[in-house]
Amino acid sequence: MQSLNEERSVRVKVLDVIDESRVRVLEEGRECEVILASIAYPPGDEKSISDGQWMIETVAKGFFFNMEILKEYQDTRYVTLYALGGESVNQLMLRKGYARYSAMGIGFQEAMLEAEKYAKDNRIGIWNSQRELFRNATSTMNKTMDHKKSPVVASYFLQRSRGDGDRADALTWGCDEGDSGT
Repeated sequence: MQSLNEERSVRVKVLDVIDESRVRVLEEGRECEVILASIAYPPGDEKSISDGQWMIETVAKGFFFNMEILKEYQDTRYVTLYALGGESVNQLMLRKGYARYSAMGIGFQEAMLEAEKYAKDNRIGIWNSQRELFRNATSTMNKTMDHKKSPVVASYFLQRSRGDGDRADALTWGCDEGDSGT
Protein backbone atom coordinates (compact mmCIF):
# COMPACT_ATOMS: atom_id res chain seq x y z
CA MET A 1 0.00 0.00 0.00
CA GLN A 2 1.26 3.50 -0.88
CA SER A 3 1.78 6.09 1.81
CA LEU A 4 -0.66 8.98 2.06
CA ASN A 5 1.59 11.54 0.33
CA GLU A 6 3.59 9.46 -2.12
CA GLU A 7 2.76 10.21 -5.76
CA ARG A 8 3.21 7.73 -8.55
CA SER A 9 2.14 7.48 -12.17
CA VAL A 10 0.98 4.48 -14.15
CA ARG A 11 -0.50 3.96 -17.63
CA VAL A 12 -4.19 2.93 -17.51
CA LYS A 13 -7.19 2.43 -19.75
CA VAL A 14 -10.53 3.84 -18.58
CA LEU A 15 -12.97 0.94 -18.83
CA ASP A 16 -16.14 2.45 -17.41
CA VAL A 17 -17.59 5.51 -15.73
CA ILE A 18 -19.15 4.62 -12.39
CA ASP A 19 -20.54 8.06 -11.59
CA GLU A 20 -19.67 11.76 -11.88
CA SER A 21 -16.31 11.41 -10.12
CA ARG A 22 -15.36 7.72 -10.14
CA VAL A 23 -14.07 5.54 -12.97
CA ARG A 24 -13.02 1.93 -13.37
CA VAL A 25 -9.57 1.54 -14.92
CA LEU A 26 -7.41 -1.31 -16.15
CA GLU A 27 -4.06 -0.97 -14.39
CA GLU A 28 -1.29 -3.49 -15.01
CA GLY A 29 -3.78 -6.23 -15.92
CA ARG A 30 -6.25 -5.68 -13.08
CA GLU A 31 -9.41 -3.61 -12.80
CA CYS A 32 -9.77 -1.05 -10.03
CA GLU A 33 -12.00 1.86 -9.09
CA VAL A 34 -10.50 5.33 -8.61
CA ILE A 35 -11.77 8.79 -7.67
CA LEU A 36 -10.98 11.83 -9.81
CA ALA A 37 -9.22 14.20 -7.42
CA SER A 38 -10.34 17.83 -6.96
CA ILE A 39 -13.78 17.27 -8.50
CA ALA A 40 -16.99 18.28 -6.70
CA TYR A 41 -20.42 19.55 -7.71
CA PRO A 42 -22.71 22.27 -6.36
CA PRO A 43 -25.18 20.71 -3.90
CA GLY A 44 -28.49 19.93 -5.56
CA ASP A 45 -27.29 20.75 -9.09
CA GLU A 46 -28.35 17.63 -10.97
CA LYS A 47 -27.44 19.23 -14.32
CA SER A 48 -23.80 19.66 -13.34
CA ILE A 49 -23.67 16.08 -12.05
CA SER A 50 -25.14 14.64 -15.26
CA ASP A 51 -22.98 16.94 -17.42
CA GLY A 52 -19.88 15.92 -15.47
CA GLN A 53 -20.62 12.24 -15.93
CA TRP A 54 -21.37 12.77 -19.62
CA MET A 55 -18.06 14.63 -20.08
CA ILE A 56 -16.07 11.84 -18.43
CA GLU A 57 -17.83 9.21 -20.57
CA THR A 58 -17.21 11.23 -23.75
CA VAL A 59 -13.60 12.18 -23.14
CA ALA A 60 -12.21 9.29 -21.09
CA LYS A 61 -14.11 6.03 -21.51
CA GLY A 62 -12.17 3.58 -23.64
CA PHE A 63 -9.00 5.68 -23.81
CA PHE A 64 -5.53 5.39 -22.28
CA PHE A 65 -4.18 7.89 -19.77
CA ASN A 66 -1.23 8.42 -17.50
CA MET A 67 -2.84 8.12 -14.08
CA GLU A 68 -1.13 10.08 -11.34
CA ILE A 69 -2.05 8.71 -7.93
CA LEU A 70 -2.14 11.70 -5.59
CA LYS A 71 -3.28 9.87 -2.51
CA GLU A 72 -3.92 6.26 -1.60
CA TYR A 73 -5.44 5.24 1.68
CA GLN A 74 -6.72 1.71 2.32
CA ASP A 75 -8.58 0.89 -0.92
CA THR A 76 -9.35 4.48 -1.95
CA ARG A 77 -7.19 6.24 -4.53
CA TYR A 78 -7.49 9.89 -5.58
CA VAL A 79 -6.07 10.36 -9.07
CA THR A 80 -5.55 12.74 -11.95
CA LEU A 81 -5.87 11.33 -15.48
CA TYR A 82 -3.46 12.91 -17.98
CA ALA A 83 -3.83 12.62 -21.76
CA LEU A 84 -0.74 12.27 -23.93
CA GLY A 85 -0.77 16.02 -24.55
CA GLY A 86 -0.36 16.64 -20.82
CA GLU A 87 -3.84 18.01 -20.05
CA SER A 88 -5.81 16.23 -17.36
CA VAL A 89 -9.44 15.20 -17.45
CA ASN A 90 -9.78 16.75 -13.98
CA GLN A 91 -8.52 20.15 -15.15
CA LEU A 92 -10.70 20.03 -18.27
CA MET A 93 -13.80 19.46 -16.14
CA LEU A 94 -12.95 22.45 -13.96
CA ARG A 95 -11.94 24.74 -16.85
CA LYS A 96 -15.17 24.00 -18.72
CA GLY A 97 -17.27 24.62 -15.62
CA TYR A 98 -18.63 21.08 -15.34
CA ALA A 99 -17.50 20.83 -11.71
CA ARG A 100 -16.01 22.90 -8.90
CA TYR A 101 -12.68 22.44 -7.15
CA SER A 102 -12.50 20.49 -3.91
CA ALA A 103 -9.34 19.95 -1.90
CA MET A 104 -11.01 17.19 0.13
CA GLY A 105 -8.81 14.15 0.29
CA ILE A 106 -5.82 15.59 -1.55
CA GLY A 107 -5.07 19.09 -0.34
CA PHE A 108 -4.14 22.17 -2.36
CA GLN A 109 -3.63 21.73 -6.13
CA GLU A 110 -2.66 25.00 -7.84
CA ALA A 111 -3.30 23.78 -11.40
CA MET A 112 -6.83 22.75 -10.44
CA LEU A 113 -7.51 26.11 -8.80
CA GLU A 114 -6.29 27.91 -11.94
CA ALA A 115 -8.60 25.80 -14.11
CA GLU A 116 -11.58 26.63 -11.88
CA LYS A 117 -10.62 30.33 -11.81
CA TYR A 118 -10.72 30.40 -15.62
CA ALA A 119 -14.29 29.04 -15.62
CA LYS A 120 -15.35 31.46 -12.87
CA ASP A 121 -13.79 34.48 -14.58
CA ASN A 122 -15.45 33.58 -17.88
CA ARG A 123 -18.79 32.59 -16.28
CA ILE A 124 -18.69 29.12 -17.88
CA GLY A 125 -20.89 26.15 -16.92
CA ILE A 126 -21.80 26.11 -13.23
CA TRP A 127 -20.40 29.64 -12.89
CA ASN A 128 -22.85 31.04 -15.45
CA SER A 129 -25.27 33.45 -13.76
CA GLN A 130 -28.30 31.75 -15.38
CA ARG A 131 -27.24 28.40 -13.89
CA GLU A 132 -26.82 30.03 -10.50
CA LEU A 133 -30.30 31.58 -10.74
CA PHE A 134 -31.73 28.18 -11.69
CA ARG A 135 -30.08 26.46 -8.71
CA ASN A 136 -31.38 29.13 -6.34
CA ALA A 137 -34.87 29.05 -7.83
CA THR A 138 -34.97 25.25 -7.78
CA SER A 139 -33.97 24.99 -4.13
CA THR A 140 -36.65 27.53 -3.21
CA MET A 141 -39.30 25.86 -5.37
CA ASN A 142 -38.57 22.40 -4.01
CA LYS A 143 -39.50 23.71 -0.58
CA THR A 144 -42.73 25.43 -1.67
CA MET A 145 -44.24 23.95 -4.85
CA ASP A 146 -44.35 21.29 -7.54
CA HIS A 147 -41.24 22.06 -9.62
CA LYS A 148 -42.68 20.50 -12.80
CA LYS A 149 -45.16 23.39 -13.10
CA SER A 150 -42.56 26.11 -12.66
CA PRO A 151 -41.83 28.39 -15.67
CA VAL A 152 -38.20 28.68 -14.49
CA VAL A 153 -37.73 24.90 -14.64
CA ALA A 154 -39.62 24.62 -17.94
CA SER A 155 -37.40 27.32 -19.44
CA TYR A 156 -34.29 25.52 -18.18
CA PHE A 157 -35.32 22.19 -19.72
CA LEU A 158 -36.22 23.85 -23.00
CA GLN A 159 -32.82 25.53 -23.07
CA ARG A 160 -31.10 22.25 -22.24
CA SER A 161 -32.95 20.37 -25.01
CA ARG A 162 -31.54 22.88 -27.50
CA GLY A 163 -28.02 22.10 -26.29
CA ASP A 164 -25.33 23.98 -24.42
CA GLY A 165 -22.87 26.08 -26.36
CA ASP A 166 -19.96 25.00 -24.19
CA ARG A 167 -20.52 21.27 -24.74
CA ALA A 168 -18.98 21.12 -28.21
CA ASP A 169 -16.16 23.34 -26.96
CA ALA A 170 -15.45 20.84 -24.16
CA LEU A 171 -14.65 18.16 -26.70
CA THR A 172 -11.09 19.25 -27.26
CA TRP A 173 -9.71 15.74 -27.62
CA GLY A 174 -11.26 14.78 -30.95
CA CYS A 175 -14.57 13.41 -29.70
CA ASP A 176 -17.69 13.47 -31.83
CA GLU A 177 -19.16 16.96 -31.59
CA GLY A 178 -22.57 15.66 -32.71
CA ASP A 179 -23.09 13.88 -29.40
CA SER A 180 -24.69 16.40 -27.08
CA GLY A 181 -24.74 14.03 -24.15
CA THR A 182 -28.41 14.61 -23.45
